[in-house]
Amino acid sequence: MAWEWVAPVIVGGAGAVGVFFTWFAGAQGRAHAERMVGAAKDEELRVWRLKERRDAYLEILKVVELDLRRRRYQRDGEDRKLAELEQTWPEKLRARMGVEAVVGVQVFGSAGLRELAESWRAAAEKGDYATMVILAEQLRGQVRRELGPREGDGTLPESGPGEAEETGSPPVEAEATRAREVDAETAKARPAATEAALLADTKAAGASDEVEKVKAAAGVSAEEQG
Repeated sequence: MAWEWVAPVIVGGAGAVGVFFTWFAGAQGRAHAERMVGAAKDEELRVWRLKERRDAYLEILKVVELDLRRRRYQRDGEDRKLAELEQTWPEKLRARMGVEAVVGVQVFGSAGLRELAESWRAAAEKGDYATMVILAEQLRGQVRRELGPREGDGTLPESGPGEAEETGSPPVEAEATRAREVDAETAKARPAATEAALLADTKAAGASDEVEKVKAAAGVSAEEQG
């Protein structure tokens, strides 16, 4: 009789332990589910930010490429290509693209790319084509480092010596050197052109004076004959 209470107590204790572990397992499951949901939301936010950054970077590169081509066509006198570019990408459209690209880079871009974009804008306002060419290549490299696969991991082919020519983009240093040479030639040509214009004006003025003298002489002769 003294041991009759043992079995009910053991059964009751086991039941309580079972209830506790059932509750604990449920709580762990809920916590795990909440962590999974939180991780999924964080990943979704990360992917969204990466997409916005990628779109902003591609947009700024597009604006840079269009501006470089337009200036290069103007410099080299390629009127047909310039007209095609202006027709496909009108000035108002390019201006809107530029504003959207700048805003996207300011909001989603890294500090390094924001700095490069600002340097590009300053060079473009000055019309410094040689600096623009160099900054454009630096922008492309920064975007590749931040968004693209890295060389040597099997997903990106190693760059060869002829890569710039194959993609249609002129080598950076050669293009920058060419821009500096053109600027120097233009600067040298300006004094000569000014001197030629002054000489032409002087000759024209002299010829005009001669004409006036002839007219005056003819008038005097007519008066004498009269």
